[in-house]
Amino acid sequence: MLDESGTKAGCVRLKLNEILYFEYIKRSRKAAIILEDCRYECECTFENLVEELQPYDFAVNHRGCLVNLRHIEKIQGFHIYLDNGKELSLAQKRSSDFREEMNKFLQKTQRRE
Repeated sequence: MLDESGTKAGCVRLKLNEILYFEYIKRSRKAAIILEDCRYECECTFENLVEELQPYDFAVNHRGCLVNLRHIEKIQGFHIYLDNGKELSLAQKRSSDFREEMNKFLQKTQRRE
């Protein structure tokens, strides 16, 4: 794993709820793990990330981006606003499926309360 300065940082244990989103870096074939105050890179395929993390409330909002549904403040048009103020785009062709995933997540979290 690489830290934000590009140096090898070894293994870092992260809590899923701390992760805002993953972004696939095509040119280096790595995934960037975006947290509130830092960024890490790992060598893994985007497909594996999606497969492993979808059961844990992550959804694909556009090609190469997997967002943590827990951090979404609102969805407006084709824009996703996270609870830290960051704005991500929502692909038009993924919009319907993404909104459906978000609705399932909201229903699930309301039942817990």
